[in-house]
Amino acid sequence: EAGNFDKFEQSDTGILIDQESVRPGMALLEKEISGAYLYKHFNAILKLNHIDFPELTATKELDAILEDTSSDIYPIASMLLERAAGFTSAAIAAITLFKRADTIFVMEGSLFWSARYFRQNVKKMLLLLVPEYTITFIKIDDSPIFGAARLIG
Repeated sequence: EAGNFDKFEQSDTGILIDQESVRPGMALLEKEISGAYLYKHFNAILKLNHIDFPELTATKELDAILEDTSSDIYPIASMLLERAAGFTSAAIAAITLFKRADTIFVMEGSLFWSARYFRQNVKKMLLLLVPEYTITFIKIDDSPIFGAARLIG
């Protein structure tokens, strides 16, 4: 859960998205890394830089842009997804270092499980940040409801 991580410098687009959100000032990291918000960052970057491209309506469209590496907008999509993977890795590494133990994380969302290279990038970054620990990711259906109970048996 990224909602309580908020001690970092927000991106310019993150500040805009937060101001327009239902809960300004809250869940700041989530607004930088979540699939629910990444396409909004993309749209804001295009608008701020006067780039003519249709607005996206979902982050899966952002991921689809990575199919064409020659596209003019590929670098924007790639940067957003890599930055989100970096923030995700930093939060996971921080928790792991706090625990000082190998750790299992229940991960939610299609961004982590389905987006092109996202999970792979998180794993690579974690090897650099906390090579001394083994970090395992699992998916539990309906994890907000049943996740913790299934982990402890």
